[in-house]
Amino acid sequence: MADSEVTTRGAQGDGVSFSYELRDFLLAYRLSTRPTPKRAALMSIALLVLFGILFWDEPDWGARGAALAGGAFGGVVIFLAHRYVYLPLFTRRLFANYPLLRTEHTFAFEPDGLRYSTERSKAFVLWRDFVAWRADDASVLLYSSPRQFVVVPTRLAAQGFPIEQLKGALARDFAMRG
Repeated sequence: MADSEVTTRGAQGDGVSFSYELRDFLLAYRLSTRPTPKRAALMSIALLVLFGILFWDEPDWGARGAALAGGAFGGVVIFLAHRYVYLPLFTRRLFANYPLLRTEHTFAFEPDGLRYSTERSKAFVLWRDFVAWRADDASVLLYSSPRQFVVVPTRLAAQGFPIEQLKGALARDFAMRG
């Protein structure tokens, strides 16, 4: 099956069969490394406190400004290098070295959980067994642990996989936990 070919087998219970593409994982890793709003706010506050402590006794405002500008510039460069250099290289290596990523996968949405399988394995995971989830326009990430996730590409919606129902089930389940 070609990388971009996706087929639907019969009824919704039979699921959607597809093969992952390199782009699916690149977008998923970009989503997984994006800080949540809460984490971004906490990091900003921590950086402001750190800069405040480091430069409180600095009498030269020009030195303060240069240090802050240098730190901000360095942070932006590191962010861009991570996002546009490291992640694509890491993703290519991951995709090339793990043959199970390139096999055909089948996802089936069920009210209680997600059934997914490959030619070598089958699993049914209840919604309550996922510890977290994140979504954007390209991917839904279902975390089974803090760093391990299942990638559900949103491109599967065009082939009949109920992405919006998936997000709704996850939102309901996580709302009931809180």
